[in-house]
Amino acid sequence: MPRVKLPQLFQSRLNPNVLGAGTFVVLLFITCYFSIERYKATTAQESFVAYTLVNEAKNRMQEVFAYSISATELMAFLVKEYDDETINNFDSIAAKILKAQKYIDAIELVPNGVICCVYPLKGNEPVVGYDILNDVTRNREAFEAIERKQLFFAGPFQLKQGGVAVVGRLPIFKENKFWGFSAVLIKLQTLLDAAGIDTVAHDGFQFQLSKVNPNTGKEEFFLKANKKDNPTFTSQVDIPSGALKLSVTRLDKSRAVKETIPIFIFGLLLSFTGAAFVRAMGKAPLWLGQQLDESEKNYRKIFENTSEGIFRSTVEGKLLLANPSLAKIFGFNSPEEMLLSIENIADQLYYRPEDREKLLGELLVKGFVNKMEIQSITREKEKIWISLSAHLVYEDNKTISYLEGTVTDITVRKNDRDKLNEQFQVLMKYAFINSHEVRAHVATLLGLVNLFNGGHLSAEEQERVIKLISQETQALDKVIRGLSSLINEVEDY
Repeated sequence: MPRVKLPQLFQSRLNPNVLGAGTFVVLLFITCYFSIERYKATTAQESFVAYTLVNEAKNRMQEVFAYSISATELMAFLVKEYDDETINNFDSIAAKILKAQKYIDAIELVPNGVICCVYPLKGNEPVVGYDILNDVTRNREAFEAIERKQLFFAGPFQLKQGGVAVVGRLPIFKENKFWGFSAVLIKLQTLLDAAGIDTVAHDGFQFQLSKVNPNTGKEEFFLKANKKDNPTFTSQVDIPSGALKLSVTRLDKSRAVKETIPIFIFGLLLSFTGAAFVRAMGKAPLWLGQQLDESEKNYRKIFENTSEGIFRSTVEGKLLLANPSLAKIFGFNSPEEMLLSIENIADQLYYRPEDREKLLGELLVKGFVNKMEIQSITREKEKIWISLSAHLVYEDNKTISYLEGTVTDITVRKNDRDKLNEQFQVLMKYAFINSHEVRAHVATLLGLVNLFNGGHLSAEEQERVIKLISQETQALDKVIRGLSSLINEVEDY
């Protein structure tokens, strides 16, 4: 590495005030850089916490709706098969279903759109005889369910019996003729408790649940209003009849600003102090030159001992300078051996020579590159991954003299990241199946078993229920085999 006559440099005619001002600008730039990076890191951490909170709550909420769907489907099946008998034994059947489906507050039968049966009856007496289809303020979702022949959830809205709840209605058709609805009622508080959502602050964050009213087209909010000027993170909870919007808001201002300000203030003070020091040293050039000469020696030590590879090369690809770490990364015994061996960087150190052209292109456009990930080759033709940072050095601010920069071996990190990404994809498949398919089958099986154990079924009816249990068991076995296959994939990684 060429030696710079540092003492002579500082014996030049540079004005000490100019040196001080330049030092201040450099240190201030460094301060701003670290302050911004700290802000970004803290903000990213906050975003991750909020994202985790809202998505965990969303998944638990979707599980509640999955249980509700299985309950309405089971009641609809019983109505289709046993009609009057189901109505006559409604309380007994509904009690067994509620015992298995812990997130449901009430079950209803709604023949021709009129609520005839509700369990539990206590507290829900006002809704018996209520004609849903003739209530213009509430019937839109009911008619849409009939038209589409699929379950729709309405609400949350204020109940006639008091309280706020979500109501899921599954239309029942017998011989292609509308019979009525099988319905479930989930109180808003039950839904929030199941999702782990507090109506008050939670670890500095507050949840909000909203939905666009299908009758008014306006967004309705069901929890305490959040502060609009603070960061908010949202996630859609997909349910039939439209999505609920779940959001979480930080109650106070981002702590990123609070943590960044002290760093900036310290850096600002350091900039003033450094500028004053350099200005004072500019008035004592000989002493400062001696100090800088010592700094040069320290820099040479860093150059020789740093773990990063340091290089200098021509634009044409001739290697001019290398430190021991660079030689080690590419499998050479010493920098001198590497300089003698490398005639063309693109052909001898790049796995794809066109990556060298890409690097030069970015350097010509921007003047520098930062942490460009490139696949390279060692002396023994072994493929490795490097992170390369470089900049152009000009002669007389016109002609490119050379380019220089640093190289870091990131092969292990790169391989680990690729492996983690593959594992993540497999685990996401596993989580999806476990959350949606397994729970749905288990819920249906529990409902059928409880119905069978109730003792109100004839021998023919028991045979039908056993047949359904067998079908659901086979379906669950298929899902479990798929889960085993996914687990084996993860273990193979």
